[in-house]
Amino acid sequence: MSELGKLKSDEFSLGNLNSGHLCLELASDMSWDRFPYFVNEFLNRFNATLEKKTDAVDIRIWEIAIEGEQIRCVFEDFPLMLSLESDTDNGDQILMKVKEELERI
Repeated sequence: MSELGKLKSDEFSLGNLNSGHLCLELASDMSWDRFPYFVNEFLNRFNATLEKKTDAVDIRIWEIAIEGEQIRCVFEDFPLMLSLESDTDNGDQILMKVKEELERI
C-alpha cells in the first residue's frame, strides 16, 4: 500500500497556527524512515515540487510548492505527527483542497 493510502481520513484535522493560517494534521503514525516516501508520493499526486529540506534531531521540515504557494510538510518525532502548514491565504485554500483530495483516496 502507498504511503498516501495508509493515511486515515478520520485523523485529518484542519487547525489554526499562531499566525492565523491553517495547519492540516494528517497522521500520528508516520515514522522518520517513511517520511521521505510519503513526501515523494505527495509531490507526485499534487504536482508539487520540493524546495528545501531541513532535518533536525526530532523534526523534519520540508518546504514544498503547490500551485506556486510555499507549504511546509512537517514530521515531528515526539509526539509523532505529520502535518502541512501554510503561511498565506492562498496556501490555506490549497490545504483545504488537499484535505478534500486525500479524503477521496
